[in-house]
Amino acid sequence: MTEEMKSMSLDELNEIAGGATKKEHPAYTHFVEYKVVAGDNLHTIAKLFGIDDWRDIFNANRDKIKDANLIQNGWILRIPQP
Repeated sequence: MTEEMKSMSLDELNEIAGGATKKEHPAYTHFVEYKVVAGDNLHTIAKLFGIDDWRDIFNANRDKIKDANLIQNGWILRIPQP
């Protein structure tokens, strides 16, 4: 990566890379709470609530989740709802 590229926005970098655009996520109007149980991961929780992208849950809980692969049994997560 060049010095010039380091100062570019994500959209500018995507344009250089072939016009790829970032994925649009639905607008969430409210959240419900979910208590993590043994064996859960963000993907399975997303599917349980009909969410296509587990990253929507990750982003809604960034204050708690530092590593998407490490969620703790007993945590209460905010689950976005359209």
